[in-house]
Amino acid sequence: MIASSAIGCGLPPNPSRPELLTMAELEALAAPGNEDAKFFPDAGVPGGLRIGDYVKSEGGKYSLTLRTTWAEGMRSAYETAEIWKGFDEVWVQPAYVAITRDANGAPHPVNDAADGEWRPIFSVGPGSSFYSPFWRIFYFEVPDAATAEKYKSARDVIDSGRPLIEGPGHTMSIVPGKPGQDSDIVVPTTMAGSAQRVGGPAGVSAGYLDGKDVSFLDFGESNFAWNDDLVVEETPLFVLLYRDAQGNVRPLNVPTVAGTGPLYAGRAPNVSVDRVPHYGAYWRLYTVIVPSTARIFAPPGFPPAGAPFAADMVGAKYGDTVVDPGNAQDVETYVGRVALNPVESADGSTVGCFDDFDYLFKNSNSGCEWLDSQPALEMAVPPSDIERTDITVTCPFVSYYDVAVKP
Repeated sequence: MIASSAIGCGLPPNPSRPELLTMAELEALAAPGNEDAKFFPDAGVPGGLRIGDYVKSEGGKYSLTLRTTWAEGMRSAYETAEIWKGFDEVWVQPAYVAITRDANGAPHPVNDAADGEWRPIFSVGPGSSFYSPFWRIFYFEVPDAATAEKYKSARDVIDSGRPLIEGPGHTMSIVPGKPGQDSDIVVPTTMAGSAQRVGGPAGVSAGYLDGKDVSFLDFGESNFAWNDDLVVEETPLFVLLYRDAQGNVRPLNVPTVAGTGPLYAGRAPNVSVDRVPHYGAYWRLYTVIVPSTARIFAPPGFPPAGAPFAADMVGAKYGDTVVDPGNAQDVETYVGRVALNPVESADGSTVGCFDDFDYLFKNSNSGCEWLDSQPALEMAVPPSDIERTDITVTCPFVSYYDVAVKP
């Protein structure tokens, strides 16, 4: 069980030394056959975090793990590039981009002649505890691309005295190794066994840090916010747990639930009209112990993408044997969701929502009450069973409402 004197959303007991895992440290943890090993066992998630949920190693290369999450009841996905333990705050840092102007006066970032890509200049590297992948872009104007080659460090830009033009926030994770095809980091583009559409970084890009070449993953702009103190705003990411027959708290091993703002704030998601999320790059993990009636929807033939679902929490399966092929694509989007009312009540007054395909959808008379959004969790779970952990993560959406999110 979770041993904690803290109640509700309090901090876990005895927070340990702050620690930041960038992609370099995650690579060091990963090894073939080591996916089920755990780390950070003392930061609020029972048993710790599973390595394979964040990075995988195969054939001498490392791959970010694509993870499904439920965002406002819709299937989405993210990748994780950094994990913090024991940091109460993470700060936005400046990054600099050279621009020129065309004949009409319109600004354009200076692109590298070799590959046609931009070259941001980062101010803080992963070796510093002040490092974060959340950058506030500042543009500086140069007369031509040749002049831009003189600027390869933040000091070069500041000492030049060139005026700075503030741009948007941009999530870019500095990673080890070389960019391009020589990189040892593989960026996944598809979700195994799923029709889910995935975007995210197209590959490993190149920039500058302290006068040297550096590699980074570009997760796009305007997907986080910060306050006047330059502290990045965190959003809750819920990890679902349950109590087994002996009362021990265990992970369900199901997809997380992506929140939209502070607990019980009722904040609507910050999403543009074309369904592009402008939030969610930086998360605080919260654990949620689901009610005893809850069960996982996991019909045969739809294995989980990561660790197996908690077997004693898998509910009655739709069809009990084989899903109707005509319904397979719709069913796939519900696999791994947790429902409050999956089975028939003891007195027969309510029908189990896992008993029939039509019951799975919320608009049916006996539809499932899914725990797949922040409001659903806040309504179904008492505050004492929702706990703030000591872990924050970089997890930008790469799929949102089943639509690819491209930088």
